[in-house]
Amino acid sequence: MMELFCDGQPLTPARWPNEGFVHAKSVLQNDAKGAVFTYDGDRPNRWKQAKDPWVFGYWKWQWADSRDPVQALDTAAAPSACRRSATAALIRSTVLRLQSAGGD
Repeated sequence: MMELFCDGQPLTPARWPNEGFVHAKSVLQNDAKGAVFTYDGDRPNRWKQAKDPWVFGYWKWQWADSRDPVQALDTAAAPSACRRSATAALIRSTVLRLQSAGGD
């Protein structure tokens, strides 16, 4: 994830939600190909054209975070689904947020 600065001050990349996290609603896949999970909300619909979306989360343990590139966003599904490339364990209580330097 790149760092953004303006007049020497760090900026926060565009993200959803802006405050706190959203919980993974369900885990659809979690294998060597990556992880697919669902989440509530339609805000990421605006991110379908983002060139470099990432997802940040505490995937299994609440003390271990990571940022991973998003392979796909399926905003037509109900609830919306996201595929991340990392293969680390993913559980339903995962908290996450989507991030992008391209933003909305």
